[in-house]
Amino acid sequence: MLLALRTGAPAVRAYAGQVVTEASALGAPYRQTHRDKAELHTWLAWQDPPGLQVHLAVRSGVVRPDPRRCGGFVEWFRSLFEI
Repeated sequence: MLLALRTGAPAVRAYAGQVVTEASALGAPYRQTHRDKAELHTWLAWQDPPGLQVHLAVRSGVVRPDPRRCGGFVEWFRSLFEI
């Protein structure tokens, strides 16, 4: 996942992953390429307040970009737009 969840959430994040896996087994129609998004939105549904949009969750610090996973994207973006 390109986003890191706030401290204290690893067990809940892991459970969100289990729930998404179980939902897939039960026929949830999401594509596997969208798995990270399904996990993130599942996890966000369990927060207070529930269901924040991703950009608001990032802005408020509930989630933050994970530099280990986003570094390549950031470099590409900066190169593309010469910033």
